Amino acid sequence: MMLRLAVLISWLTIACFPARAEFTEVSPLMPQGATTVQVPSAEAMLKFCSDAKPGYQEVCDGYLRGIAEFQEFIWMGKQSPIFCLPGRWTETTMRPVVINFISKNYENWEGRPALGAVMAALVEAFPCP
Repeated sequence: MMLRLAVLISWLTIACFPARAEFTEVSPLMPQGATTVQVPSAEAMLKFCSDAKPGYQEVCDGYLRGIAEFQEFIWMGKQSPIFCLPGRWTETTMRPVVINFISKNYENWEGRPALGAVMAALVEAFPCP
């Protein structure tokens, strides 16, 4: 089980974040001298998800895909899911939901990690039956 989890995390890291060279336009993720991507804040996610600069929406989409796929992996029949995405979902299904939620609730999420804001947005928009 631990090996499967390690493989999944490795795969998510590779799949969600392209090669370092592609992050030159996404400087908030790569502070000068840093060798790893930092966990974004809710306001950074709002920027990544809504900005059309090269690489920004890809960062958003990778983050959202990682959350959705991780939930599917963890809750495979063992626990009830936190949110239920519609069939044939894509990152573009989730992106406008996240943008809208963080924009409307900005003061509640400012300075807080993106994960909480993204999960709250997805729970609100895609409740489970």
